[in-house]
Amino acid sequence: MAFDRAEFTDRVTEHDLEEAIRVIRGVISTRVIVGPAGHVDEVHVLAGSSRNPKQIVRDVESVFQTKFGLSVDHKKISVAQTTLDDDPAVQTPAAQGQGAAAGSRARLMRVVFASAGARAEATVELEVGGEVHAGQASGLSSQSGRVRMVAAATLAALEDLLPESVAVAVDEVALVSMGRRVVAAVTLSVLQDGHEAILVGSSLVREDDREASARATLDALNRQLPLLIAGGRRSG
Repeated sequence: MAFDRAEFTDRVTEHDLEEAIRVIRGVISTRVIVGPAGHVDEVHVLAGSSRNPKQIVRDVESVFQTKFGLSVDHKKISVAQTTLDDDPAVQTPAAQGQGAAAGSRARLMRVVFASAGARAEATVELEVGGEVHAGQASGLSSQSGRVRMVAAATLAALEDLLPESVAVAVDEVALVSMGRRVVAAVTLSVLQDGHEAILVGSSLVREDDREASARATLDALNRQLPLLIAGGRRSG
């Protein structure tokens, strides 16, 4: 069954479809695109990592069918997954248990940001294993500069914990719109014993994009942090 454009205006809107998807377990954000003929052309879903994407696709199909009498091709439904391990509100019990057992995961305490003219400085405080570590970074006080600066300050707070054989740097930081929500996405470059790896993390922007940048950085790094610091603290 396909709605024509008039039916979408009078009976159900794209917003109605999006709201129906948002109640599905594991869904963080969504966007539905309806074509001129009234067919659902695209369904984009951002979800957590606790469920299989195929399960979420099947749930979307079921919700559309049962609530709106609408059939949609599963190929039109795309699911992107993110892990927000640093946010207890969205952690799965298994992830919480793994984090507690590792003992080396970093927890965000606060982000302090000070600007003077076109320049700014960010200070990030983290708690790791019961100890507080602070890092600073400075740069231009633009929106892109601020979020990148906070990501760099987050890494600087962990610098003393990493062995000499490990180096971590900010690769890219971006604020990505997902429907009506914004997600901070961070990629990090890790060099260890001559080998390079790319780590990716994300976090919803709730009130402050700078705090989301710090959380996205930790999301990228926390899963590997116990392995990275296994060689001990830096000397001096």
